[in-house]
Amino acid sequence: IKREIDKDKKSHSLAAIMKDNIRNSGGKPDAETIERAVVFFYTYLLLVPTITDQTIAAARKSNILHLVQPLIGIVEDYFVNPNDLLPDRLGVFGLMDDAYFSLKMMQVISEEYARQAGVPLISLNLAPLNNTVRGVLGDNIAQPIELAIISAFQSQVVQNPFMQLINQYNST
Repeated sequence: IKREIDKDKKSHSLAAIMKDNIRNSGGKPDAETIERAVVFFYTYLLLVPTITDQTIAAARKSNILHLVQPLIGIVEDYFVNPNDLLPDRLGVFGLMDDAYFSLKMMQVISEEYARQAGVPLISLNLAPLNNTVRGVLGDNIAQPIELAIISAFQSQVVQNPFMQLINQYNST
């Protein structure tokens, strides 16, 4: 992530993509707005390892790491796949779907934990950040990611551990 951000700071390719998108939708890009958006996306990308580590640490502390680990594995698999919805060869822009998938999954994990335990697993509310990125990505990118997350939660690999979580809290 840091390497791609450093490359983008030199090439300004994310800013160029944003300017083109604004122009293509009939708008007039302004340099200050573009710069703020670029900084936001850099920050969003840099949150991925931090939030993933916080989720793992919180799951370990709550003694549910074994329940969360299959989802973390799915996130890692998606993030390292170079040919997903936005190919990684697009640089920082190509990592946006990876970041959205990762942070949306962490949001869902935390929310599911809160639904069962009464408190979120991590303290940062990712919903506003994820909603902003979702708006930029658009339905064509965001919906398949969200369906993949739903599918991950419904998969047998994940369903059994979360059923264990539900049963654990129902019994205590």
